[in-house]
Amino acid sequence: MKRFGGILLATVLLCSCSMPKNMDDMKKTTQDMKKVTDKMAKLTEHIEKRTEDIFQGSREVVSVERQNISIDDVLNSDGFGKRLKRSMVYFLSMEYQHWTGNYKDDLKEREQLMAEAVDNFFSDIDDLIDDKMPVSTPIIPSFVPYFGRAQRNWENLSILSLTMSKVHSKQEEYAKAHALKVYSMYSMITEGLAMEPKYNNGEKVPKWAESVIEHEHEAVYLLQLRHNFYPFLIASKITNIEDGFLKKIRHFFKSWYVKESYLNKKQLETLNLYLDLASETQKYLTDNLGIDLEINPYMTEMFSLLHWIVPSDERHKKFMDQLGMDMDKNEFKTFMAKLDFAPKTEDPFEQMILKLQKLTGASLYLTTQKRRDAAAAKREKQRQDVEAELWCCGA
Repeated sequence: MKRFGGILLATVLLCSCSMPKNMDDMKKTTQDMKKVTDKMAKLTEHIEKRTEDIFQGSREVVSVERQNISIDDVLNSDGFGKRLKRSMVYFLSMEYQHWTGNYKDDLKEREQLMAEAVDNFFSDIDDLIDDKMPVSTPIIPSFVPYFGRAQRNWENLSILSLTMSKVHSKQEEYAKAHALKVYSMYSMITEGLAMEPKYNNGEKVPKWAESVIEHEHEAVYLLQLRHNFYPFLIASKITNIEDGFLKKIRHFFKSWYVKESYLNKKQLETLNLYLDLASETQKYLTDNLGIDLEINPYMTEMFSLLHWIVPSDERHKKFMDQLGMDMDKNEFKTFMAKLDFAPKTEDPFEQMILKLQKLTGASLYLTTQKRRDAAAAKREKQRQDVEAELWCCGA
């Protein structure tokens, strides 16, 4: 019995000594399993993310394909609005816009995709560019067979010059994730042209910049079209003429008018943004490249015939006073002049008037609704008097 008790005691003591070791082993095993589980979770998450990226990328490609967006479809679309929309999709669908930075998508690959985008773009528009690179609107309307092709090409190049600044939200997302700069075709062109002195000095520049420099004349031409075409775009939004945009351009050989009541706050914000973009391009050409601006004479003439109509209230009194307009019984007299100064204003409608005047170089023609109505009544009275006189003579 004593012998059995000794054996039992020895067994208990042996087990007691081995328990901490076994517990340590179990704890380590549990930790190792957790590490494996965490790795598996991260791998699963990564696979899911990659699958989602592939799905989204495929969806975008399919979306673009279903819309048949190619440069030919942009150019051959009927209607200004459709061409404007499709040209946006054309730039948004460029492959570099969908670079992710994952797997083999390294920075070298991104630069290569950007260079290919620039090369392909200038190749696509090569047949549209007249050797003289005219900024002026061609005289023969685009709907005239064969002879109207020049205006059609001018219209398409002008539309592309506006939309080439579009940036896809996916590019913004991935560029932010990798702390990289976002690029549009417009920014590649402007930055590429600015790098030409470095390139000429033998310094290394990105491949896409080399592609821009190779197409320097075409790039500058697009910038000249861009700052000229924004006012046309704005005219299509503010005019009282009820026609399609391109028909409106051909209407502007007679006076037209804009009332403040035509536009709400959001519309004014958008139009002022367009004007700021046009001014930005003008400033880049003159200040960064030292290039003289080319102004479309049709644009200047069109806005010289524009009458701005403001209500006869106190809202615009300060603005009118800065212009030097006299008041007569709370009525502003018609004002027409080329401004050689910039009145200060925070009013979006007044800002748009001044920006357009500065951008187009046109005379500012400002009047009030009351004065316009009085002038219309006077003309009607004169017409009636002439008709009465003719009736009397005929009698």
